[in-house]
Amino acid sequence: MSENHANVWPTFRYRDARAAIAFLQDALGFDIVAEYTNVDDPNRVDHAELAWPEGGGSDARVRPR
Repeated sequence: MSENHANVWPTFRYRDARAAIAFLQDALGFDIVAEYTNVDDPNRVDHAELAWPEGGGSDARVRPR
């Protein structure tokens, strides 16, 4: 008999992705796996992936205005 497991990938959107990334690093110990800034606005993070050393991760994206 095969077992089926659901995969859930929570995704968060932030108004200030850089502040959220700093918080996740400092408060919870996440590590940056990938961070992609906007070509036209290098201060804007279009996509970031963080990993928790104990397993798991987070996906951060900016909220469109």
